[in-house]
Amino acid sequence: MKKEELKEFCKLIGIDCVGIAPIGPYYDLEKIIKQRLLNGYITGMEEPMIEKRVNPKEIMENVKSIIVCAFPYYIGNFDESNLSKYCYGEDYH
Repeated sequence: MKKEELKEFCKLIGIDCVGIAPIGPYYDLEKIIKQRLLNGYITGMEEPMIEKRVNPKEIMENVKSIIVCAFPYYIGNFDESNLSKYCYGEDYH
């Protein structure tokens, strides 16, 4: 599927913000992760192997591109949505 076809399909199913990202590796992200680790900002819920976080080919060897979608954080209480109901609070975290 071509990029524009994918974006059009996403709009049809209610995903208005979609993009295609290169497969990395993302060495700028690696620097950020290492600094967060030094500052004690790691929660323990992250993947512990940094290389898996900055290089998508480590976990998806045949990856060609990465599809990125953005959703509004709070859109009110709607019966039909792409998000689970528990995400609907003003601060879900």
